[in-house]
Amino acid sequence: EYEISRGSGVWTVASMLSHGRVATTTITIPEGFTIKQIKNMLMNTLSLAGEVDCDKDIPVCHLIDGDIFPDTYRVARGTARLAVLDRARKKMESVEQKFISYRYPAPLKDWNDVMVLASIVQKETPLRREMPVVAGVYLNRLNKDMRLQADPTVVYALTDGLGDMQGNPLLTGHLRIESPYNTYTNKGLPPHPIASVGIDAIRSVLKPARTEYLFFVADG
Repeated sequence: EYEISRGSGVWTVASMLSHGRVATTTITIPEGFTIKQIKNMLMNTLSLAGEVDCDKDIPVCHLIDGDIFPDTYRVARGTARLAVLDRARKKMESVEQKFISYRYPAPLKDWNDVMVLASIVQKETPLRREMPVVAGVYLNRLNKDMRLQADPTVVYALTDGLGDMQGNPLLTGHLRIESPYNTYTNKGLPPHPIASVGIDAIRSVLKPARTEYLFFVADG
């Protein structure tokens, strides 16, 4: 698809066609969005084409939360939605390679642990300055064999992976939901990340604030 200004000369149009200067669109995947939210957003982006799900034996058909890097991507109009997802997936793979040599803070054992905790931090606060403290609190709790008791994990379980209560309050009774993602009833980390994770959240887990804090509170 080409975007041709009114009054453009024939040679201008010919140059656009010969050099493939196609019309583009900008896709922004926000930090903290879940796979379900990202797919819903892409389906509502009319400048893209195709579906967001597939059943082939390729990585983009089997995405889970944490596989997609939240960023702004500029693509040609009419680009397949699966192609956008795959580009964001490959960007996350490159981010992983950037941090693969880091020493993970105890008791985290592998990259999945880092991403799981980073996704919880990402959902707890959007503020970069707060992330290392939040990460430090959760690491302190893990090292003391305390439950994380992280509300975003309960929301993830309640909404079947959507990660958004859509205006409904989180109630005390919700904290008892049976799910491997519920960190009020299960010790340790959930099995997989609960959202897409940005660079700041990852760095906060790899370089957490050194404190003795075991709690934090949202002040509104």
